[in-house]
This record gives sequence, C-alpha cells and structure tokens, in this order.
Amino acid sequence: MLRAPTFAEWLAKARRADELGYSTLLVNDHVSSHWGPIAAMTAVATCTTRLRVGAMVISNDFRHPVLLAKELSTIDAASQGRLEIGLGAGWWLDDYAQLGLTRDPAATRIERLEEAVEVIRRIMTGTTVAFTGRHYRVDDPYRYLKLSDGTEISCHALILATGVQWRSLQVPRKNSCKRFRHRQGCFAGLALRRL
Repeated sequence: MLRAPTFAEWLAKARRADELGYSTLLVNDHVSSHWGPIAAMTAVATCTTRLRVGAMVISNDFRHPVLLAKELSTIDAASQGRLEIGLGAGWWLDDYAQLGLTRDPAATRIERLEEAVEVIRRIMTGTTVAFTGRHYRVDDPYRYLKLSDGTEISCHALILATGVQWRSLQVPRKNSCKRFRHRQGCFAGLALRRL
C-alpha cells in the first residue's frame, strides 16, 4: 500500500508503480485510513494503464451490497477490467466504534457477508432472480446496473470473500468457491466473470 502526504503525490506514486511494471495496488477500508477506498481505486484506475486496482478488503458492514456492486462496476469500467476486490466480514472494533455501529458476533457478520456476496454476484452476472435473505432483500438486482439510457454495466472483477480476519481467516465454505493463496493468508474467492 502506497503512502503519501497528499492525494496528488499518492497518484504520482501509483503512476510510477504502473510505469515500473508493478501488478496491483491495493487500498484498505478502515475509517482511519488516509484515503477513501472507492474514490482512491477509481482515481488510480483512471490514471494508470496496466496496474490492477483493488481493496484488501472492503468491509461488508459499511456498505449495502447493491450500492457496492454499482461502485465496483464503475471502477471496473474505469479500469477497463483491472479491478480485484476483497470483501470482508469486518473485524476491527475501532472501525465500528468510530461509525457508531455495533459489531455483531462473527457468525452473524459472516452470514451477512455470504448474503452480500450472493447479491453482488447476482447483480454483476446479470442474474434477474430476486434475493431475500435474513439480512438483505433485493427485488430485482439486475436493474441496478442499468444506466438511465438503458445501457447495461458489466463487471469483470475478481471478488474475494474472507472470513473474520485476514490474520485468522475462517473462510466460509459455501457453493463452489475456489481458494486463492496470498502471502498473508488464504482467501475463498468467487470469480464472477473473467474475460
């Protein structure tokens, strides 16, 4: 993760990383983080040509999955398919305290994460089946990724879903998730659509 005192300097470092052939720039999603992850990923996506952009990880509890899917699709379009995103159940108590949110037990957060991944998967793959779960209800997810002129938004992102903490990953083992190795742990992943 890059650090710089100003956003302009941070973007300059991202452009330099792109020029030097680095593969991926990841941002984090903590309330105390320097830059907001959605805006930061979008900015990097638009000022680089090869560098993949992503988050390690976006906390599910801070964003509704429909809105997150739309934001991620926008970043993926801006980057021309260079988005890699990690979704997490949330874990850092300071984040919850700073937002005035209750941090539910791990089992509840993981259940909510599983539902969010399903909603996001349905939206990004164009599945028109409605979703009703314990934590989320979406009538027609697909309609959220259409622009006002009817143009459909697609996404090529690789979505990784993690359990409680990346340090002690308790990975949900539902559906046909693949496992991905990373130097800090093992992630369960769902490749929504790779072109």
